[in-house]
Amino acid sequence: MQKQSKWLKASMAVMLGVTILAPTSAMATEKVTEKVEQAKEAVFSVNMKVTNASGTTVAEGPIDVAEGATALDAFKQFVEKNDVTYSVVESDYGPFLDMVADDQTGKFNGWDGWSYSINDAEPQVGIGSYEVQADDQLHVYYSRWAAVTAADIVDMGAVNPSITLDLVGDEFAEVLAQDQFTITGQDITVKAVERVSNQQVKLQLAGEVTKLGALTVAMDNDVFIGTPRDPVTTTINVVNTPKFAIKDGVATATVNSSEAVLHTNIEKKILEDLIDKVDTIVIKSDLSTVTIPTALFTEDSLKQDFSAVMVNVTHQDEKVTYAINLVGADGNAIALPITSAYSSFTFMSKDGAVAYTDDKLNATPYHVKGNTVTVFTKENKTVMPIAKSVELKDIAKLPNRERIQFLANRHIIKGSQGNFMPANKVTRGQYAAMVARSLGLVPTKETTLKDIEGLAFEDAIQALYEAGITTGDTNGNYRPGGTISREHAAVFTARILRYAGVEETTEKLGFTDVKAINADYVDDIAFVKSQGIMNGYLNGNFGPKDQLTRSQLAEILYKTLETIDFK
Repeated sequence: MQKQSKWLKASMAVMLGVTILAPTSAMATEKVTEKVEQAKEAVFSVNMKVTNASGTTVAEGPIDVAEGATALDAFKQFVEKNDVTYSVVESDYGPFLDMVADDQTGKFNGWDGWSYSINDAEPQVGIGSYEVQADDQLHVYYSRWAAVTAADIVDMGAVNPSITLDLVGDEFAEVLAQDQFTITGQDITVKAVERVSNQQVKLQLAGEVTKLGALTVAMDNDVFIGTPRDPVTTTINVVNTPKFAIKDGVATATVNSSEAVLHTNIEKKILEDLIDKVDTIVIKSDLSTVTIPTALFTEDSLKQDFSAVMVNVTHQDEKVTYAINLVGADGNAIALPITSAYSSFTFMSKDGAVAYTDDKLNATPYHVKGNTVTVFTKENKTVMPIAKSVELKDIAKLPNRERIQFLANRHIIKGSQGNFMPANKVTRGQYAAMVARSLGLVPTKETTLKDIEGLAFEDAIQALYEAGITTGDTNGNYRPGGTISREHAAVFTARILRYAGVEETTEKLGFTDVKAINADYVDDIAFVKSQGIMNGYLNGNFGPKDQLTRSQLAEILYKTLETIDFK
């Protein structure tokens, strides 16, 4: 029995071993199989192509890579498999291909080298950072720097114009076809191509140029030997060439314009001729009338290297943008220096109220006649229609409330918490701000007066100083916190009128307190009085030493703008 018991125990142990071990072995087998399958899945194929600097395919075909491989990993495996020489250089921006198939980076003009694309698109990361995916099309190619510039401009209304393009780079295809060039921007196409030289090609266009702005010419990559790094395009300037008629010191030209753009160029030679003959240049179109005093072109600005003056008026999203610039030799715009002269542009506006905008609304001088708005400016600017009414709660009973409201609507005067505070005295800083807004004055130099630097009204005071409206005191200070007397206000106003070119007039003062007026200010007060801007009180006094109130200043500013036609 004891032997039998031992035998039974042994048999049971074997049976238990089989029972226990069998499932474990099966599980292990499954895990091994799973790992094998995973290993198979972790390897996938990428389609490779390598093209040299001449555009010839060096090698092409699939390569198996492991999951997580970069484009550089795939490239290395592929070229090593196909016995293609290469070298890689490490840089601060990551690894880059320095040489492939004996073509060294920078072999032509220093702006060329090896690049890569994935599925015909160039990734935004380096070849050592891009992780390839199954079935990616990886193309490593020699990339050339190339550019094209338009040697010609086109006049609006031109029919079937020809345009010469300058090809910038090293090597271009010997034979060019019209289907390698695409024109966008309006309904016009390439009709024929003439190869002028290795560096120039002439396009004959089919159709009428009907829009201002630009024609964009795009070149196919097969125009070039090698593949440009970026799509190659150029812009052809479409302009109106004005033809001027001169009469009474004014040169006037009428040009075509689209519904939203007036664009014209005045060649430098023509401009210089006009400056010798006229005081004013006027350009008219259905969209706008631009008036440019020739005084805008200073001696220094004419010494600059430029080919033309470019004038633009553009309407977009209710905004109207005006720009006048010199066209530099490189085609870039050169801003004109700010002078005492104003140019102006007109447009139709049902609102009749506009403001200068640079992300916030600012005052700008303008004149309204019916639905026509004329904006006067010393700089390029964008204006937009604004609400006509700014609410001021404390002016309802004032006799000059409409004039105060007019200035408030133009953002010239500003209240506080909906009140104008008409009886408050005006500080010299506040006065400068209101005058600068009224006239659209901007400073062009470093701050001159000693006590205004860093103050809220610094730019306005400096602008008045440059315009000769204020000179500061004998110590070189402006005293922005001080008040303004009526006789000082008259002096400032007389300077504004002279600055605006108003012909000087005079009349007898006749005030009962004329002896109280500073003798140095008599002529200025006579000038301002003769223009109907400042008169005396009902009792016959002028009140020269009285401090100016905000209501009185509003009256003076309104009449001044009316006199200089900025209303």
